[in-house]
Amino acid sequence: MTKKLDIYFIALLVCIYVMFSPPFVFSAYIPFAVRVMLEVIPLLLLVIVMNSANNNVFVFIYLFIWSMLVFMMFINSDSAFVSVVYSFSKLIFLFSIILIFYNSRFLFHLVRKFWFRIWFFVSVSVIITFFVYQFKIVDFRHLYFGDVSETASYNYYNNIFLGNIIKYRAFDFALPKISWYVFEPGLLAFFLGLNVLIADSTYSYSKHVKKFKALNLIAGFLTFSTTFYIFFIIYFVAKPSSYGPLKKLVLFIVPVLALVLVWYIYSILMDPDIGKFTSIGERTLRFENVLSIINNNTLLTFLFGNGIGISSVVFDRGISSGLMAIFVERGFLILSFLSFIIYKYTRHNKVVLIYVLFYHLTFEPMWYPAFIVAISITYIASRRGEGGAGECRKFRCGE
Repeated sequence: MTKKLDIYFIALLVCIYVMFSPPFVFSAYIPFAVRVMLEVIPLLLLVIVMNSANNNVFVFIYLFIWSMLVFMMFINSDSAFVSVVYSFSKLIFLFSIILIFYNSRFLFHLVRKFWFRIWFFVSVSVIITFFVYQFKIVDFRHLYFGDVSETASYNYYNNIFLGNIIKYRAFDFALPKISWYVFEPGLLAFFLGLNVLIADSTYSYSKHVKKFKALNLIAGFLTFSTTFYIFFIIYFVAKPSSYGPLKKLVLFIVPVLALVLVWYIYSILMDPDIGKFTSIGERTLRFENVLSIINNNTLLTFLFGNGIGISSVVFDRGISSGLMAIFVERGFLILSFLSFIIYKYTRHNKVVLIYVLFYHLTFEPMWYPAFIVAISITYIASRRGEGGAGECRKFRCGE
């Protein structure tokens, strides 16, 4: 009984760390001191791993080093320093959670069940939000998020039960880009698409997996994320055998979306101002800024980077490409290391590997605990040769 309570406690820590970290907006409501303390959770998981291996000396070393780092974060709120420590904590979290999942099958299934249910709920919520907004069933009140977080000054329209939307007009259509309680619609679309791709190999034991995939796919389309549209149009066209139970849905959606995409590209060529509906224009400008930084690289900055946030300091704009951001800010060595990590933990599913690399063209998912949990779940499922089939359906399996 004690062991089972310990596992539930660890699962609770993982869930808290995921839900109160970016990309979820809840993280912006948490005071800086509390957010710093949340970074202790990866260390606690690492201590559990090291203690199970009886490496008590290393446990005390890690405790001492991490305690000093957390203390320095309290007294020094410099964003660059904090970002570096956050980056290390995410890597510690990745390695720790994979080892814990591998050693505790019960914990693995517990967290996997949580992930399945929360995204089932999110996808349904997104679909409901779209229709209640279009038919004006409930009110969405304006929420300027800059009043909550200076680094995320979005103009949301919020309903406390359904989350946030961002209003856009495309041609003569008013469209809600739904972000739920994630910072951006594009970020939400990334996780919804990831769920579609990992569902079969991770949740095949569940009779609801087909419904899970369909709901996440539909919800992803309703975020109106251009990146999501491009990837899945190419994916379904290039791999028709992947349709499976979604065949009828895909055969209807893909041609429609392809026509919309062609029409949209043609319209942008005729009238470039239409591109304001997406982030294409802004991303182009940021890419030009990045090239100017790279052109001034020395051997030292090429290998170790120019420092986190360099683009914001010089150009008052961030970097809209994950791969470029890692290279420019952290350097070629870190880029190579992170590329190896992504390859190692996603190569069992080539489509997921391509998907993650494709999205790295727009942002850096590696620093989100939610992404780390997702790839850890699918990686451990592949290592055990299970998609969940017949495994611990009611969480009665042992350690």
